[in-house]
Amino acid sequence: MRALVDELVEPAALRERVQAYGETLAAKSATALAAIRRTVTLGGGLSFEEGMTCELETVVGLADTPDFAEGVDAFLAKRRPVWRHAATLRPSIPPSSTIV
Repeated sequence: MRALVDELVEPAALRERVQAYGETLAAKSATALAAIRRTVTLGGGLSFEEGMTCELETVVGLADTPDFAEGVDAFLAKRRPVWRHAATLRPSIPPSSTIV
């Protein structure tokens, strides 16, 4: 099994870091996040060339979405985007809860 570590967090800070990371993801375009997940999942078993083709097809598909237009508009207007299909983050897990 191969794995990639993005960040190491002390156990005491884990809950807070996971919550912050979740909030960061929730502020992104749900449409784009779903496309990224699909591309990474499918691309993992493809050759480099096939993976690049998969990525290109995904990017082309995203270019015709309302979130893409909003991202471009927000960038040009130098403002935060307001995603039409934004993900909703569940409330914070109370510290006494057990993560299963």
